[in-house]
Amino acid sequence: MTMTTEAVQSRVVDQPVFFPPDEGTYFGLISLPPEATRSTTAVLLLSGTHPGSTTMGRNRMWVTMGRALAERGHPALRLDYAGLGESLPGESIYDLDNPAVDAFRQAAALLRSQGAARIVVVGTCFGSRTALAGAAQEEDIAGILLLAPPVRNPVKGEGGAAHLALYSSTGDLAK
Repeated sequence: MTMTTEAVQSRVVDQPVFFPPDEGTYFGLISLPPEATRSTTAVLLLSGTHPGSTTMGRNRMWVTMGRALAERGHPALRLDYAGLGESLPGESIYDLDNPAVDAFRQAAALLRSQGAARIVVVGTCFGSRTALAGAAQEEDIAGILLLAPPVRNPVKGEGGAAHLALYSSTGDLAK
């Protein structure tokens, strides 16, 4: 069975990338549409940090979304934060007070190097927080879609127990 030239040219390619150049801290997969249909608007997909939140995503969500976007002409990059998935060891304590802005900036630079003039960012949970913090520092962000954005950062450790005791009712504490 042979494929027509048209069928071969219409295929989306998932290309593994390590970035930034000469450092390769982050690993990502960029879903690329055929050159003939490629838009200058790219999409950056930012996951949360719970298990299964790497370039695949829970239930392969990021894979499906990245390929669907590429089929519509938009290059789509999904990445592993430093210390997660295939990225090099690095920051391993991710909380909402410490969004992965460096990963955001490096990913945006990679998309620009692939020809993107505008970037749309989709983030879920920690990725939503990173999207907000990172977009504030970049001029070419055309839009942000926040999926399940966190509305507060839970207080952890001893401070968390004290916070609960001060701001919860006796009934809440008993639960």
